[in-house]
Amino acid sequence: MSAGTEPLALRAFIADLLQEAGERVARGFGTTGPLTFKRGREAITPIDSEVEGVLVTRIRTRFPEHRICGEERGESGARHSRWEWQLDPIDGTLNYSLGIPFFSVSIAVSDGGGVLAGGVIDPLRGELFLAARGSGAVLGQQRIHPSDRRTLSEAIVSTQLSSRGLFVREPALLQALHTRALKTRRLGTIALELAYVAAGRLDLLLAGKSVPQNIYDVAAGLLLVHEAGGRVTTGDGTPFGPASIELLASNGHVHDEALELLRPFLARRAGSGSAATTTASSSPQSTAPATPPAGGSTAPATPPALGSTASAVPPAPSSSAS
Repeated sequence: MSAGTEPLALRAFIADLLQEAGERVARGFGTTGPLTFKRGREAITPIDSEVEGVLVTRIRTRFPEHRICGEERGESGARHSRWEWQLDPIDGTLNYSLGIPFFSVSIAVSDGGGVLAGGVIDPLRGELFLAARGSGAVLGQQRIHPSDRRTLSEAIVSTQLSSRGLFVREPALLQALHTRALKTRRLGTIALELAYVAAGRLDLLLAGKSVPQNIYDVAAGLLLVHEAGGRVTTGDGTPFGPASIELLASNGHVHDEALELLRPFLARRAGSGSAATTTASSSPQSTAPATPPAGGSTAPATPPALGSTASAVPPAPSSSAS
């Protein structure tokens, strides 16, 4: 491992990057002008591109051989580099544009074996969530862990809804989830919601889209959940990877019950011959299975397998509003 690429060293560098980016994003809050969209329902502000540019420059200066994948500027650097960065300068840009104070900055770095280090910052509240492979997850200087709530009837559940995703195409599923869960929320920033699962504020996050999840949105958050001791899978319980469409992240305890809730809806979709499946199996690349964490326990040694294969499967444009 080259100098400065140990997980804890990368975590420290990411912390500095997130603090700098978070300050810039917070200063720009409320100054973005009229609502603007770059494609479909994806909001954009000048600050997104500006912040990503600063992050790319900082990373490129320190690690010129690394590959970088950002939401706004796409991919740069050596295509076959072992090291790959995933940047989302503002996750929840629509909230940010509208003056809704829930958004985040997300940064992660992976090698061929999965995500090494990552972090998410809430710029307005100054909360900095960090994780490094094998070293747990922290909020500031304090270790964080998922909640101990055991059933969906006790659970606070967050959902990410896409206009063509599973929860919109299957409204009975959304109704069943609202009926079974204690409470549901939708914050509009998946990176921060994953951090909240890791910290025990949310018990379950379900995201269902018609295209693969954007890795820059979730890479850091998935590592946070994993290292905190939670569990991450696709909608059918298989390991999450770059081609995955559904995402479940939980405290571990409610995970199997959530999978059971999803099962008949996924079976009906598969029986209908829909082109959209839990994993985009037509993709030429796929990650190796990762051992899912046991519910509510310490994280196992296998981190989320979102390494350099993420560049081989470019994320498709999302239809979600965040």
